Amino acid sequence: MRPDKSALPGQERSSQLLDVLQILLGTLAFLVPLLIGQRLGLLRYASPLHFVAYFAFFGFTIKAITYTFLPEMAFYNRWIISESQVGWGYAYTSAFIFLLCIGYIFATRPSERANIGRNRMVFQNSLSPEILFMVAAATTILTTAVYLYARGGVQADDAEVLDVLQELNAQKIQRSESDDGIGRSFGIIKIFYLIPGVIMCLLLAQYMMKRNARVLLYLILSAALYLGATILHGGRSDLMDLFIFALVTAALLGIRINGSSVLIGALTLPVVLIVFSFMTVLRMTRGDIDQAQLISTEPLEQIVGSTYFLDINAPIMISAMIRPDQMLWGTSYLYWTYAWIPRFLWPEKPAVDIGPYLKNEIMRVDIAGLGGYNPTGAGEAYINFGPWGVLFAFVIGYAMRRGEVFLLSDWSTKKVYGPVIYATIFIGLIQGVLQSSFSGHLVSSAAQAVIVFLTCKLVLKEQKQRQPQLRPRLRRHI
Repeated sequence: MRPDKSALPGQERSSQLLDVLQILLGTLAFLVPLLIGQRLGLLRYASPLHFVAYFAFFGFTIKAITYTFLPEMAFYNRWIISESQVGWGYAYTSAFIFLLCIGYIFATRPSERANIGRNRMVFQNSLSPEILFMVAAATTILTTAVYLYARGGVQADDAEVLDVLQELNAQKIQRSESDDGIGRSFGIIKIFYLIPGVIMCLLLAQYMMKRNARVLLYLILSAALYLGATILHGGRSDLMDLFIFALVTAALLGIRINGSSVLIGALTLPVVLIVFSFMTVLRMTRGDIDQAQLISTEPLEQIVGSTYFLDINAPIMISAMIRPDQMLWGTSYLYWTYAWIPRFLWPEKPAVDIGPYLKNEIMRVDIAGLGGYNPTGAGEAYINFGPWGVLFAFVIGYAMRRGEVFLLSDWSTKKVYGPVIYATIFIGLIQGVLQSSFSGHLVSSAAQAVIVFLTCKLVLKEQKQRQPQLRPRLRRHI
């Protein structure tokens, strides 16, 4: 815990200066990538550095401000961590973000531009909204049936809907991350829930370009389908995809964000937060659903008192608690070499996610079946290389820029539906690398990219050989 600031005047002044410094670093961690992304990013408000800024805002900036006035909410305060260790964690995480920005800058070439007209042609070539929705609905129903069959179906014939949802959500942590649940997350099945997300993205683009009521109807139905599937398989992080899809799709089409766009987002946010709260309560009840308050503020408090987003807690905890013999020395960045092998072919395959390792080994929390802690990109680098792990941020920033340029290039747009992969996979990969583990998200994103490519092959018409170059319509508003 942080020392009592009222103990001595000198200690109090030192603590106040540390608080000011932490807020300053948290603010810079948001502003620096935001400004660089605005200057160098290929897409207005939706480049990789923009999302680094957004994730840093929720994981670093807001938490730094909150912990200054409500230090008891800090996740790291569950352990005895000194103020100097907290300050070191803030400095390390800030340096990680700044070096990531430098890597992005070094990878930038002056001639690189996004072809907004080509992006618009990709989305304009999709099939009718009725067919798109039918594909999304059929995929969701089939995937759900296979998923429920694989996990043994509903145990009780008279089980109510809430009981079923509670069981599916409460077991997600145990099945995905606990020692006795490794390999039972059914990720190879749930990956097909991505198809309704791709369909929703295509319908969203159609509506932004056409302003058609019929398209809007099927967009709403697809969004409801996506939310239902998300609740079913317990993927709370998928809720953020709704905002990511909307923001990136608008940027790909060259559409400006105006007041009405912000209003729509503000009206949508409470719905997403309610669903997030509902799913969190389903997880937390662990069989006692009758005693649960299905909508409460406690799950929302977890957003601040947790390791979500580009988080400040995890690097503080890791740098303060890790022992030299627990360093991984780069091995976690090589887990992708075997992560792609299905567990039914290799039942004893080691875990890829280092979240349980952080929780059980480094933080010494040995509670079976309760998952792990998000290590974050900065934290994973520290687990591997200690303070020198900050240099890995340069590599991540460099790779972000080259990936952005590749997916938005004319070749990628024509051959592999680069803009769609950028909206549905690439930004999610960035979020995963910054919040969770590198190798696991690298392999899953590669598999998801194949699903997106095949889906686009099915529902997008072939582009004609000679298409007129469309001017980006930057004056249009959502």
